[in-house]
Amino acid sequence: MADEDEGLASAWRERAIDLRRLSWPLRLVIAVTILATAVASVLIIIRDVPQSQIVINGTGTIPAAPIPTAAFVAALVLWVLAWSLALTGAIFGHWALRLLVVITFIYISITGYISERSALIVAVPLVFIALWVLAVSMARWLVGLQGRSLPQWLPLVSFFVVLAALSSHYAILLYLDKQGGSSTATFPQIVELEFGLYAIVLIPVLFLTGSDFGEWAEIAAGQVNDWLKQSRSTWVLLTVSALVAAGIVIEQLQQSGTLAPFGLASVLDLVTVALFGLVTTVIFFLVARLGHIAVWPRVPLPAWALILATITTMLLLVVPYYVDFFVPPSPANSVDYSVFRHSAQTYSPAFSLAYPSNWNHVASEPQQAGDPLLVKFMGTSEPGMRQFWLVEFPTAGLEGEGPYSIEQAVVSTVCQNPKCSVDLVQAPSHGSWFTAQAMLQDQDANGKPVPLKARAWERTQGDSTWVLYGAAEAGEFAAAQPIYTAMLDSWKPNLGAVAPTSPTERLDSFLLNIDPTSILSFALLPLAVAIVVGIPLLLLGRRRPGPAGVAGLFLTVYGLYAGLLFFPRILAYFGVPTGNVVLLTVQNEHLTLSSLQLLSLPRLQLAVALFTLLLVVWLIVRRAVNTRAARDVLATALLLNVSLLGIQVLDNVFSAADQIALRLTEAQGVLLLLAFLWDLLTSGKQVTNTEGRNSPRSARVLLYAGFSLLSCSQVLLFSTLGGSAGQNYGGDWTGTGLTALGIPVLLTVILLRFARVGQQQQASLPQGPVGAPVGEPGQTLPDAHLPGIYDAR
Repeated sequence: MADEDEGLASAWRERAIDLRRLSWPLRLVIAVTILATAVASVLIIIRDVPQSQIVINGTGTIPAAPIPTAAFVAALVLWVLAWSLALTGAIFGHWALRLLVVITFIYISITGYISERSALIVAVPLVFIALWVLAVSMARWLVGLQGRSLPQWLPLVSFFVVLAALSSHYAILLYLDKQGGSSTATFPQIVELEFGLYAIVLIPVLFLTGSDFGEWAEIAAGQVNDWLKQSRSTWVLLTVSALVAAGIVIEQLQQSGTLAPFGLASVLDLVTVALFGLVTTVIFFLVARLGHIAVWPRVPLPAWALILATITTMLLLVVPYYVDFFVPPSPANSVDYSVFRHSAQTYSPAFSLAYPSNWNHVASEPQQAGDPLLVKFMGTSEPGMRQFWLVEFPTAGLEGEGPYSIEQAVVSTVCQNPKCSVDLVQAPSHGSWFTAQAMLQDQDANGKPVPLKARAWERTQGDSTWVLYGAAEAGEFAAAQPIYTAMLDSWKPNLGAVAPTSPTERLDSFLLNIDPTSILSFALLPLAVAIVVGIPLLLLGRRRPGPAGVAGLFLTVYGLYAGLLFFPRILAYFGVPTGNVVLLTVQNEHLTLSSLQLLSLPRLQLAVALFTLLLVVWLIVRRAVNTRAARDVLATALLLNVSLLGIQVLDNVFSAADQIALRLTEAQGVLLLLAFLWDLLTSGKQVTNTEGRNSPRSARVLLYAGFSLLSCSQVLLFSTLGGSAGQNYGGDWTGTGLTALGIPVLLTVILLRFARVGQQQQASLPQGPVGAPVGEPGQTLPDAHLPGIYDAR
């Protein structure tokens, strides 16, 4: 969060990383990060220019996705360099960060290795990295016990060791891919898989970056204020404020259709906006009074407050996808199922059964009493002659038959080979089902002999005996068996069968149904955080002002803003029929509670602009334009108007969708890269200019630079990928973060500014010095006439 009076220059001076106190290798790291951002930005901008491309192969229903060769190579180079920096920083940083970074790296690397069934030699460099991390960590611990420190050259050596090992890992993968001689390269697919695994980190980062863009808008508005303060006359500031506010009002009224035509309904709409804006102002004023924020020192917003707000909003939105990510489905549950329902007929009973949706099925009804019912399910589009049979016999006609003799008869009957030989062996029962397994010589449609492996299940239910039988070629049976077991378990002697679901799918369904309208994520959970965490910290700041108090103020504003924004939907969530609550009726048109757009960005802009115009009129009527209070209040109002205008522009940028694939647009990708770089370069005040006993400055710089380059490589790859490749990295997450985090950050700054305006005015009141000019009653004297009062210079 920028300081309340910061323009671009002052923000940079206060928060920039101090390069003068960095060693030359660390300066080189910063320079490389800047260069990488520039190169990645250019590659994103020219992504649609005709050029050499690599195709990342799709799997299943996912189509292949092309990507420019230059972008792919650059993303991979940045990926390797970033992990080398991050791992080196983790080795020499705090143990908790070391554990987090190493676990993330191992998870991504090992998962990619296992998923692609790579040769064992591919893992050797990864094992070497793990051993190096362990060895250096042990050395740090041992020398720490002795009160000594490690050699200063060890971090540089560690970086090159990790870089060499990681480069070897990908070089071996590429070499094996080239030696494989396959017509389609798998190396790009492996790289894309590892990038996709890092999405568990990237998606929250995209959301959190929205607060950076809100900060950009605030700093840009602060710079405008700095320029206007160079004029001694407050009339310049007043004129600009009035013009900006009037332009926003006209633009918002045109966008909403209020001006065409402008009638009584339009007036009432504006009155509604003004009234709700007044209520909002009163609420935030009470929050400021509650924390007594006017006397707080100027401290930055702690990063943990933004992270807590991010987790609160994203918790229910992403947890179902993270569950899918970390818990891969079983083979049976990776199949889409339909349900076959057979109603009772003259000679056959009712039953139902789930089966793979892409399988064919044929039913043979009994023609007379005592005949069996047969239903055959065939996976014709899958390898291995996969087939599943259901046979129903009237139990009365099977007297004297042993259980396994019935299964033997069924297997022999459905075999396509006239000379079929069946070797049936008893197997452990499956619940209430007698079970047997078999090996048989069947034949395909062309009469070619095919050895099959099969399993049969039998049970008696009422007047019927049921036999279910699944078979496939011997080499495919292991893959087909989970599907057969799922079909068996879904069988019902009625029409009540349901498609199989795994525990993971049931958990996903439960989580998705907790918050189907997202009202918990965007309103109720933020409100809860404001009450449980924000207000107590705000009260703590009243007694002991500091970072905790600022965090409490932000979290309180964050929750209240969300509650006011979604107020009608919150009432509807608790059962209030907001659609039936009519607030106003004008010309047979009803304004219902559910149709109110309370604190949405356009309505917030309109409310702020209207109050700015009212403020301008009030200052002119009261002839108080040239007072310090007028300057400060006008500057704050202009800051809020221009900042909201900047947020609107950025929101429009991140609301755009790419026309080719589910990916970031060029503008979105470049802005994100610049945001990552901005975070690194302005991390000095809170992170990279500071030192800790367990976290030296060099480790902090390496970790921060590595993290920035990791995010940079991700955005580069997924912004230039010319197809979905199973991923969706649009600008939605950043756009949501811009409004969910960026606006509360801005409102927090505005509250602090307004609170300090009153405090400064009270502190600067003249105590009646000798010779002080005295005006007529009601006359406002220029500030320049009072010694010690605000000077625009």
